[in-house]
Amino acid sequence: MFNRKWEVYANISQKEALQLFKQIIGKQGMDYKIEKAPPNIMYDPNNEQFIIKTKNFSINVIYVSNDPITRIFANLLGTAHNFKGISFLSIGYNKSNSAELPIILRKFTEMSPESPWNITAYPRFRFAVLLQLITKQKRKRFLYK
Repeated sequence: MFNRKWEVYANISQKEALQLFKQIIGKQGMDYKIEKAPPNIMYDPNNEQFIIKTKNFSINVIYVSNDPITRIFANLLGTAHNFKGISFLSIGYNKSNSAELPIILRKFTEMSPESPWNITAYPRFRFAVLLQLITKQKRKRFLYK
């Protein structure tokens, strides 16, 4: 259906990201529907994915939990409940009719409680400085062309 894909991590929980996208897309007056998909095992084995679909794009909001080693230690220490996770956004679109997508993603960035590219603030990605830099550059290139 869509011939382009843009993927990026966001330092916001899946639940918060979903609510924020619903709010932004609703204010734009766009029709959308939300579907659920099975968990993406690579990122988290328990939480379903949410797919926001419009006629011009789809946004797949995937929950990213701790890696298995961090999960074990967090459970042993009793701190697992402190990790709310971050999101992985997988966005499908067509270049010819996606004018509103950068606007929606810019508003998402502006309205996020923290800088979405600041993934090193989350324990799983604490040492992922290069991935954070790549994430920030991908956002700049896509959103501010």
